[in-house]
Order: sequence, then C-alpha cells, then structure tokens
Amino acid sequence: MTQNPSRKTLLEQAHNKLDRGEYEATLKLFQQAILLELQNPKAWYGCGLAYYRLKDYKKSVEFLDRALLLQPDYILALASRGLAYQELQQNEEAIADFEKAIKIDPQDCEDWRGRGLALDESKRYEEAIASYDKAIEIKPDYHSAWYNRGVVLNSVEKFEEAIASYDKAIEIKPDYHSAWFNRGYVLRNLEKFEEAIASYDKAIEIKPDYHSAWFNRGYVLRNLEKFEEAIASYDKAIEIKPDYHQAWDNRGLALGELGKFEEAITSYDKAIEIKPDYHQAWDNRGLALGELGKFEEAIASYDKAIEFKPDLHEAWFNRGLALRYLGKFEEAIASYDKAIEFKPDLHEAWNNRGLALDSLGKFEEEIASYDKAIEFKPDLHEAWNNRGNALYRLGKFEQVIASYDKAIEFKPDLHEAWNNRGVALDELDKFEKAIASYDKAIEFKPDFHEAWNNWDLLVKTQQNPFPYWLTAKETCTKALEQLRFEQFPLRHLTVLQYLLKICSYLGDTETFNQQLEKGRQQLDELLRQCKFETQKINLERQFAAFAQLRVDILAQSPEKHQQIAALEIAEKRKNTCLSWLREGWDYDVPSPSYQQMQQLLNPKTAVIYWHISPLTITTFILIDNQDLEVITQKIDEFETWFNEWKSDYQTYRNTPQTPATKAESPWRTQIYSRLENLREILDIKQIAAKLPPLVNKLILIPHRDLHLLPLHYLFSGRSIAYLPSLQIGLHLQQRGAYPKPTNILNVENPRRDLPFATIQNLAISQLHPQCESLEIPPLTRDEIIQKLAGDSDTFNFTGHGYHDIEQPQNSALLLADTDKLTLEDIFSKSNNLDFSKYSLICLCACESGIASQQNLIDEYVGLVSAFLAKRASCVVSTLWNVDEQSTALLMIQFYTFIAAGETPAIALKKAQNWLRNLSYPDLAQWYLNLAKELAEHHPADSKLLKGFAAKIQRDQEKMRTSQPPFEEPYHWAGFILTGKI
Repeated sequence: MTQNPSRKTLLEQAHNKLDRGEYEATLKLFQQAILLELQNPKAWYGCGLAYYRLKDYKKSVEFLDRALLLQPDYILALASRGLAYQELQQNEEAIADFEKAIKIDPQDCEDWRGRGLALDESKRYEEAIASYDKAIEIKPDYHSAWYNRGVVLNSVEKFEEAIASYDKAIEIKPDYHSAWFNRGYVLRNLEKFEEAIASYDKAIEIKPDYHSAWFNRGYVLRNLEKFEEAIASYDKAIEIKPDYHQAWDNRGLALGELGKFEEAITSYDKAIEIKPDYHQAWDNRGLALGELGKFEEAIASYDKAIEFKPDLHEAWFNRGLALRYLGKFEEAIASYDKAIEFKPDLHEAWNNRGLALDSLGKFEEEIASYDKAIEFKPDLHEAWNNRGNALYRLGKFEQVIASYDKAIEFKPDLHEAWNNRGVALDELDKFEKAIASYDKAIEFKPDFHEAWNNWDLLVKTQQNPFPYWLTAKETCTKALEQLRFEQFPLRHLTVLQYLLKICSYLGDTETFNQQLEKGRQQLDELLRQCKFETQKINLERQFAAFAQLRVDILAQSPEKHQQIAALEIAEKRKNTCLSWLREGWDYDVPSPSYQQMQQLLNPKTAVIYWHISPLTITTFILIDNQDLEVITQKIDEFETWFNEWKSDYQTYRNTPQTPATKAESPWRTQIYSRLENLREILDIKQIAAKLPPLVNKLILIPHRDLHLLPLHYLFSGRSIAYLPSLQIGLHLQQRGAYPKPTNILNVENPRRDLPFATIQNLAISQLHPQCESLEIPPLTRDEIIQKLAGDSDTFNFTGHGYHDIEQPQNSALLLADTDKLTLEDIFSKSNNLDFSKYSLICLCACESGIASQQNLIDEYVGLVSAFLAKRASCVVSTLWNVDEQSTALLMIQFYTFIAAGETPAIALKKAQNWLRNLSYPDLAQWYLNLAKELAEHHPADSKLLKGFAAKIQRDQEKMRTSQPPFEEPYHWAGFILTGKI
C-alpha cells in the first residue's frame, strides 16, 4: 500500500517543478498541498505563483489573497500580487502591495523595483525613478533596475540620462540584449542614427533572432536613406516573424522611397493580409497607388484606412490630394475639411484646401485657407507663395508682392516665389525690379524654364536688351561650371539650351556653334547610356532643341545641299517621334531622302513644310521640278500670338457660359482678325507668291504648335490636306483612288440634349444605307476594337476625345464612364489593328491639344497620326470644339459630297464653303429637305427639323439678312483633313 506524500514533500516537489518551468504540474502539487492543509499560506502562495507564470493573473490574485489572509506580512505573496496587479493594469493596487512589502523589508531591492514598475505604468514617472534609485542604492549591480530606470527616463524625454542608465545595465550585464535594444531606441530619438545602428547590431549579435531589433534597425537605416539596407533588415525581421505586419508595412515605405511602388503595394498587401484593420498600411498603400497615378484605387485604400480609424487625419488629407488630382475639387475640399476636423492645426490640409479652391476660382476663400495655414505655421513658405498666386488672380498686385516677399523671407532660395514676384512687378510696370526677380529665380535654379521664359519675354520689350543678354550669358556660363555634366547631366543640358538662345540673340555665332556641338555630343553620350527605350524617348523629347537648332543652322545656309539636309533632318525627326508610339520601335527610323520626297509632287500639287525651333520658324516649299525654297523668320512674334490665342481659347472653353455669351468671348469675336494676323506673321503672302498658278492642291505639314491651328484657312481657293510627315504621305500615295464608302461603322455617344448630333447620325445612315450605327454605351473598348478589326471601310466617331501632349500614348477617344480607346490600343500588337482598308476616319468632336496647359517642345503626335501610321487613308478631325449645329450641318453635307463621289479633301472643302456661305432661307429649305428624307423612318426627328425651318421662316429679319449665320471661321475652319489628298 502506497503512502500519501506529506505536505512538506508536496511543497518540495512543487518548487522543483516550478524551477524547471513545469507550471501545470507545479499547480497540481500545490493544490494537493492545500487539500492536506487548508490553512497553509505557502501552498496558497505557490498556487498563486503558478497561475502568475501561466499568465492567469486573475486566478493568481485570488490565491495570493488567500495566502495574505492567512499571513498578512507574507512579503513574497505581497510582491507577487503586486506583479499580478501590474499585469491586470491595476497599478494603484500594485503600488500599495509593493509599499506594504517595503515596510516589512525596506532592504528588498525587488520590491522597490516592483514598486517602480507599477508607478511607471501609472505614469508617475518621478516616483518610479526614485523607486529604482532606492533599488540601486540597496543593490548597485542590479542591472534590471538600471534598465527600468532608463525606460522611465526615455518616457520623460531625458534621453542622455536614459542612455547613461542603459550603459550601467550593460556594464553590469554586457549580454543584456534588451538594454542594447532600448539604448538604440533612445539614440534614434536623438537622431544619432549611426550610433543607434551600432546598438541594434549589439542586440542582434547577442540574440540573432531578435525581430524587434532587426525592425528598428531597418527604421533607422530608412532615416539615413539607406533604403536597400533597410529592406534587408526588414526582411530579416520577417524571416524570424513572418506575421510581423509592422515590418511588412515599413518594408513598403522603403520600397516606395526607391520608386518601386508595385513592390511596395505587395508589401502593404501582406501587412493587411496579416492584420486586415491595419489602417496605416491601408493609408500607405493609397500613397503608393497615387504615385502610380491610380488615384481611384488610392481613394479606395484611404477609405479602408478611414473605415478602421475614422479620425485618421493623414488618410483624409491624402484622400483629398488624390481627389484633387482627379479634378474632383469639391470632394477634395470635403476630405481636407475632415482632416482639419480631426486635427485643426494641420497646416498642410489648410494649404492644399486653398489649392483646390483655386481650381474652383474661389479666390477669396482660397486666401482664407492659406491664412489659416499660416496662422498655424507662420513660416510655411508654400502657403505664402500660394497666397500670392491667389491675390494675383484678384489683381491685388501690391499685396501679391508682399506675400511673395514673406515666402522668400522664410525660404530665400524659393525660385517659384522669385519668378512669381517678377510677374507681379511686370504687371505694375516695374520692369527693372521684375527682371531682377527673374534673375534671382534663375540664380537659385538655373534650369528653371518658366523664369527664363518670363525673363526672355520682358527683356525683349526693353529698348536696349543687350546688357541683360550679356549678364544672362555670364549667368549661364557660371551655372554650367557649377552644374557639371558629369554630376548633373540633365540640368547641365537644360542650362546649355538657354545659353544657345542667348548666344543667338547676341549674334555670338562662334560660341553658339561650339556649344551646340558640345550639347549634341553630351546628349548622344546620355542616350548611349540608356537601358530602356522610354528613357531614350524622354531624353530625346526633353532636349529636342539640339536637333531643332541644327536644322536652323543648315536651313539658313546659302548652300542648297545644306538646306536639303535641314529638311531631311526635320523629316527624320518627325518619323522618329511617330515611331516612338510603336511597340519595339527602331531607333534608326527609315526616312525619305529629298529625291524620294519629290514623288509627292506634280504640276498641281505642292508641299508646304514648317519647322519650329526655340528661335526660328523655317518654311520649306517643295514644288514640282523646282529647287527647294526656304523662308526663315524669328519665332518671337508667333510665340506671342499663339500664347494669346491659346490662353483665350482655354478661357472660352473652361468658363461656364451660355451659347450667346460664348459667342461674345474674345476668342470668338477676334478669331477672324487673329487669323489674318497669323497670315502676316507666317508670311503666307510670300509663300503663296512662290507657288505656280497651276498648283491647286497643297499638302501642309505643320510642326509643333502649328498642328493646332487652321493653316488651311490661310490658303483660300485650294484643296488642302495635312500630313504628319512626308514618309506617311509616300505610304499613302501607294493607295489607289478613293473608293466610295460601302461599309460605314458609325459610333455615337447619344445625348438627348444634343438633337443635332442625333440628326447627323440619322442623315449619314440615310445617305449610306449600309451604315452600321452603334451607341456608347453599351459599346465597350473591347467591342469597338473587335468592330474596327472587321470589314468596315469608314469609321465615323461622334463623341469626345482628348490629347495628352506629355504622354501621347494616353490620348484617347472617350467611351462610357472611364472606358476609352487609347492611342496605345491602336498601336498595340495584341490588338492587331490594321486600318489599310479604311479610306476615311471621322473624329467629329475630338478637339486637338489646344485645350492643354502643356507646351509642345517636340513634335505633336495625336490620335490622327496614329490612325494614319496604321495605314488609314485620311482622317477628318476638329481643332476645337464646334457647337453641335455647325458640326451636324457640315458633316451631313460632307457625307453628301462623299456619296456623290467626291474625294474627302474636295468634299470637306466644298462642305466648308457651303456652310460659310449658307443663308438663313437656304438653311430653312435644307431643314425641310432633310425632314422629308427622314419622315418615313424617323417621324419625330423629321418634325423637329420642320420646327427649326418654321422658326427661321417666321423671323423676317433672318429671312431678309444677307449675313450668312455660319460665316465666322469658328463654325467651319476648325475641321481639317489629314492624309491622302
């Protein structure tokens, strides 16, 4: 028979199990001891201690209560219960227990330390430090007390003292990895990043799997902008702890700093997979998506961040930024307002709120927002600068200058403010001061295009610009020495372009030629170093001036072979620009020789070919069996004219107005006089004088901004076609005569408020019964690509489009919602689109890039060029948005002439002449004729046309006037034909 163990034996066995960490077994033994002797405080204490080690702190307190009930001065039970209370966040109770223990044994350093821990948790930091000091007084080599003392000192931001405490802990226990880790954390707070890394390295040396140390090491390396090393540290942290969501998040931040946004998003996704409500990762993910231009997706990420933390002001702010990029200014303001609601002193939100208000034209409110930003951060130079911009729009130029002065006070090298200050001073006719401001802008940023441009325009108005040009030459020379090509190649070449311009003004031909050759060689060196096609393209576009100026030099030579070389270089450049849109483009693009160009000419057809450089407009005139004619002229007058034309058009287009007020806008009222002025600027009279009388067909090949203008208007009486390049013209020449359309694909975006667009499409279908008409929606991008690859020979698109000058491949025809057919889609090999069977493409409502704020520094490549490059015969398009009535009348008449067998070029010419000379009585009769044709199948539209006719016939003033209603060039001159003549 086995004897039951004694109480003493049970307690001994329990303590042995406790020392070995076998806490479940320990608990059972102490419980048996309690059953043998209920009044034994040591058995109750043992159970409480076992429960503490098992992290069941409530049970621990229950058992320790019984032990202390039996023995109130049981110091071990008091200390252990104090620790359990600490874990339960019951800090006051913990402090009370430690103080009781200290009264019983004032020399117990563990109790003083326990009291310090509880006081720390209660944020009674000074008392906590005093407790640790007492523990250290009793036991000077008590490394844990020194360590805990450092923790509290860090909490009260006494960083140097904290480091001293950690150093004492490490001196006593050199392998104390936690002390090394916390020492690194404090050094990080002091921005002593290199020393912090050394501390983290020691912690990792002692404990290689210390994931928190690897994580913090990565954080510090990111602050040192050592992003690759930071990622390596985060990777180690993740290797040790794969579900370490903070490490995945911070890894994403480091990848973002390297511009690896796709990889960054993958890291954020991992953080979110581990912790779906991790608002910081959602917010950072949104920022990365924004960097990729995926603003809709970015907003969705910010919305998730806000869902999990509704008061996350950073996410509200970033959401506002994304909405502003999408042009949703009202929604952006609402987001900024939410950010400000949660953080009223968020100056960035106030500043960006002002920018959104600027886009809405609410300038007074905009200024109020900047004032709030400045209230919270008086030295916020961005807000002072933006405030100046808003005041400028209100015409308050004295206040404008005061705001820019404040911006400059806080950031003396703020080149934007110096430039803007110059513009305001120019408005006040303070020319010398304005030039001085531009000089300062250029001094701080020698490659600042806007300041150079403003300086250039103002200096040219001065009676004696030479002193300014000489100073500018000196400025450029100094800047080129500072921005050495080896260190700053792009900035160096940018400044070099300005120097070339200045040398041209000064007539310094020797320096001009030397520097141009030097620039060309340096650019060639950069191009050779490019690893990717996109890099080459961007460089070529950015520094197009070097090629353009070379054309100038050759064109201005008296030698004919040099002039021919100029034309061939200009043509090669055009074809290179067009080739950039193709997948797998060849850098050495084939381009025709001058002899091959002659094939486009005949006794009745001539070519007018323009080339624009930063300095000169060159016109090449190619006439059958005659020498090449070259006319050159300075670009200044044209630049001034075009900037006014473009500015007025943008105001006309973007300002909400009624049709009547639009007709009174400066762009509309001055269109005739401006085009006549353009005729003089481009010296059309001299060009026309060189054309033989037999020439009745002209091929116009514009360059850069000239693509956006109705050049055909300047050559009355001749059939005209435009071409992107002579190379495309030669390809088109191989096509036979224009066939009569047999299969028209007519795509329309119907709007009930645009009845004429509907009538236009009905009339085209009536004229060409084989026409297939499709509506957007439901027609999608993929469906339209499939249709275009079908058997159609004519494509008529009645809808909107846009041109992206900076990224031409993004230019697009707009379909439903966000759906679009891009220029990239047209060229994509996967879509395999071949337009060789298309004799005609009409883009009826797609204005050219004149609506863009961007400037053309290289060739203009748009949707029209894409269709022609893919072998369509010709494209009819519009340079500007024409009202629906004029568009419908002209296009119906155009298709009427096409149905009668005319070529597209002649049909367009006839349709334009018809529209500009159409009288009101003839218009009424035209409505009635069309109504009769539509009556059987479209009675409602027929009735509408009869109503239009009746309205004209009732207006006796209209019936008697000899003034054609569509005589103004606005109505008809915007339509152009590009392609085969």
